[in-house]
Amino acid sequence: MKLFYDGSCGFCRRRVKWIVRKDKRRLIDLIDISANAFVPEFWGLDNSAWDEPTGLRDGYIYKGPDLVREVFLILDYRLIESWSCLPILSTLFNWACRFVFRFRKYIKDTKSFLNKKKNAFKWPIKWKQTFKLSRKKRNQILVLFLNIKGEIEPPKLYPIYSSNMVIIKDRPYQVDPRSFWRIGKYTCQIIKGIDRRPVSNLDYNEIRKRGDSTDSDEFLIKAAMQAVIGAAKKKQVDKKIIIIIAVIVIAAIVFFMSQ
Repeated sequence: MKLFYDGSCGFCRRRVKWIVRKDKRRLIDLIDISANAFVPEFWGLDNSAWDEPTGLRDGYIYKGPDLVREVFLILDYRLIESWSCLPILSTLFNWACRFVFRFRKYIKDTKSFLNKKKNAFKWPIKWKQTFKLSRKKRNQILVLFLNIKGEIEPPKLYPIYSSNMVIIKDRPYQVDPRSFWRIGKYTCQIIKGIDRRPVSNLDYNEIRKRGDSTDSDEFLIKAAMQAVIGAAKKKQVDKKIIIIIAVIVIAAIVFFMSQ
C-alpha cells in the first residue's frame, strides 16, 4: 500500500511512527505530501484528494475511515477491523475518524502547536482585578512591593498620606510622581522593602558618575584594560619561566660536555 501523509502535521507524523513500529513486514510505503519533490499528478491524484488521509492499493483509492480499516487489516489488527464494520459500530467509527481528520489541526501535537511559541506570561486573575481597581481608586496608588526575601508580593492599593507617603507593613515609604512605572495601561510604584525611596531612574546621574551606566563605555573600557593588563602580566611570567628553563638546559648541557 502507498500511504500518503502530511509531514507538516505533528498528529500525522505521530501516527506514521506508530505504523512504522507495527509494520514488521514493510507492506506500507509512506509518502510525504508536504515534500517539495512530491507531485500528486504522478499518482493520478489532485490537490482535493488530501482532505482526508489517502492510500493506494492494487489500483484502488482508500480514503478516510476505509483507509484506517485497511491499515488495521494490513497490520493484522483484524479484530478491530471486523468490529469497525458492524452496523452500529461502523457508523460510530466513521464519525470518530472524520471528526479526528477534520480537527487534527487543533490536536495537541500538530505542527501549529509544536511551532507555537511558549505561552506569554499572564498575570494572575487576582492581580488583574487589582490593576483594574487601581483606575477607579483615585485616592490610592498601586504598589508592587519587593520584600527582603527577594519576592514580589501581590499588588495592593495603598492610600496616600501627606501627598507623598504610603504606609506598608507599618513602615513609611516615599511617593514620587516621577517614579511611576507603566504596566500596559496601568501605572504603579515599585517599592523595595529596604529602601524608603521607590525604584526609579531618578538616580541616573549618580549611576553614570560612578561608571555603572549601561549606556557608557567606561565599564567596557575598564574590562578591556583589565584583560590587557592581565594578559600582559601572564606573558611576562611565561617569558621568565622560559628563560629559567633555557638556562637550566644550557647549564646541564655544558656540565655533561665538560665531563
